Amino acid sequence: MQFSQEFNRTSYTIRSYSVGRINISAPFNRTLEQPEMPVEEVLTESFIMTPSRLIRNWPPQSVADICADHLETAARLEPEVLIIGTGGTLEFPDMKLTYALMEQGIGVEIMDTAAACRTYNVLMHEGRRVALALVIR
Repeated sequence: MQFSQEFNRTSYTIRSYSVGRINISAPFNRTLEQPEMPVEEVLTESFIMTPSRLIRNWPPQSVADICADHLETAARLEPEVLIIGTGGTLEFPDMKLTYALMEQGIGVEIMDTAAACRTYNVLMHEGRRVALALVIR
């Protein structure tokens, strides 16, 4: 699905998504030869993203692979809400893992990838401290 043509030049933004790939735009970088053009990238491996940070090659290859260390990587980014995208279908990780985040004051939302991408963009545009952890398989 393709999103709007508007470019957010200050944050990592989801541009479009399809099975196994997410197109993002990176924050504006004045050192580029064409500073008016957004930097776009296609991600095909699981990742964690906030408006200001991108962690490529997040280890989980499936929801069942997610462990406490994987979620701690996201928690260290200090989001107020963590959205976990689980692929084309909604799957839930071990609830003990998400409770540990909630005990740290981090809201956790589990969604399929399509819903996770849309929700991330909305919360990011609202200025919320959001993190997106997507399992891409």
